[in-house]
Amino acid sequence: MALDWRESLNHRSVKVKDFSGFALEMCKGAMSMTPSISDTARPSSDSLAAVLAEAKRRFGQLPEYRGADRGFRWTNGKPTDEVTVRIHVARKLPEKALSPGQILPKEIDGVRLDVIEGDYRAMRQTGSVADDNIFEPHYILGGTSCGRMSGGLGTAGIVVMDREGRPGILSNWHVLAGMTAKRGDPIITPDRPGALKRGNRIGWLSQWMLDRHGDAAIATLDSAIQWLPIQDRSFLQAKELRQARLGEILTKTGQASGVTRARVDGIGSYRLSYETSPGVWTDHHIEAVKLVSPGPGGSEALEASSAGDSGAVWIHAASNAAIGLHCASDASATGEHALACHLEAVLDQFEARLAGFDDFLAAGGTTGQQDLGAQAQGARTRGPEPAADLFAMLSQAAMPAKHDMVEIDHGTLGMQTDAPEREKHRQRIDAIWQKLRAALESAGIASYDAPLTSRFADLIDSPRASQELTGLINHHLHRFGLSRKIKEDEILNFKTFYDLCWLLDAIARGDIE
Repeated sequence: MALDWRESLNHRSVKVKDFSGFALEMCKGAMSMTPSISDTARPSSDSLAAVLAEAKRRFGQLPEYRGADRGFRWTNGKPTDEVTVRIHVARKLPEKALSPGQILPKEIDGVRLDVIEGDYRAMRQTGSVADDNIFEPHYILGGTSCGRMSGGLGTAGIVVMDREGRPGILSNWHVLAGMTAKRGDPIITPDRPGALKRGNRIGWLSQWMLDRHGDAAIATLDSAIQWLPIQDRSFLQAKELRQARLGEILTKTGQASGVTRARVDGIGSYRLSYETSPGVWTDHHIEAVKLVSPGPGGSEALEASSAGDSGAVWIHAASNAAIGLHCASDASATGEHALACHLEAVLDQFEARLAGFDDFLAAGGTTGQQDLGAQAQGARTRGPEPAADLFAMLSQAAMPAKHDMVEIDHGTLGMQTDAPEREKHRQRIDAIWQKLRAALESAGIASYDAPLTSRFADLIDSPRASQELTGLINHHLHRFGLSRKIKEDEILNFKTFYDLCWLLDAIARGDIE
């Protein structure tokens, strides 16, 4: 369990009497002799970099300091489009609770400062240990569970190829390694949520690091383990590495919270505390990306930081670029804020690279791998919809059995059941949308960032587009479990893609002939 910041201070070589009332606060219109800059002024990149370095120097040793970055200024709980230098603190207090020496200046060298509250922690999900039957894992994908017998669960973020050309999973130091790490330690995966068994081995710990470049580790996969270079549930494939860009939307698959999105809100260095030996906690300033809910003012729910998501990889869906390695969350914001190490820097330190389908095909291995690999090769070369074809190829889960279905009113498609059944229905709608959205993006009809509530008028703006959508669904009837083709006039009768997913679900269950 993560320590409170006051408790964690007891493990550090910092002499201090009492920080109970200490906090940093950016107060408007006071406590600064420097004239305020114009709201329209935009500091240059060089100015931001210089002020950021100065802010780290001045405030980096303060007990409540949690980082410094360049990012969007926040006002009244909402981000603005102004990019500035920001100081992150564990807790902000009202001005009246602070002494003059505890208030930051409003600006440094003409660049305005902002203060962001964020008590960032590295977290794992607790797992139980059992000694019963041997477990034979299915395909290892990005976003599946992994961990050590001596620790909790995290996420296998992505499959990589190490410096010796062997496939492995990339996750966090605090997930795969920890303070007792030894090369060769077994890495396991659960056969059900939270259940670890000694027979669930998938590989062995081969590389790890905990420094300014990141909180990261690689486990080399055992030769019998089957894997795919894609993300679980989202079916994204990371094809390149690049640095994060402020304001862009990223997607990740975590073993705890599933597929979620977040917006890049800041880029800088953040202080995290790790137990590096029994009872000894060490601070590390890690270069990373700050992520927040993608909706205006955090209006879209972001559960990106649930315990167990550590090690997930953040990907820019439109470009298939891998950006960050999820490493921490904000304990004071119930998981709505997150940190991710720069993936490009992490793999550079490991001398590793992203695994691709060429590596997958070259690996061969089991008959299942060879057969699936051949299909994947065909999907990449036979037409304009590789992502959709790959999705169809991998969609092996059947639609829910008839007795699991809910009853639908054919006139309104309204639910006629209790809360548990409504939750099952919601899950089916979400599963259909994941498949439909992947197909839409691969066909160039809609972005992967498109929400389920997208209006048809915003995406289907011509008769040709509606025809393409109808043809796309009918081309992949098996993906949605459909017994008949969709008609174009049925699609045009709906206002949102949510309505369409309801229709697909009802047809799949035989509620609509």
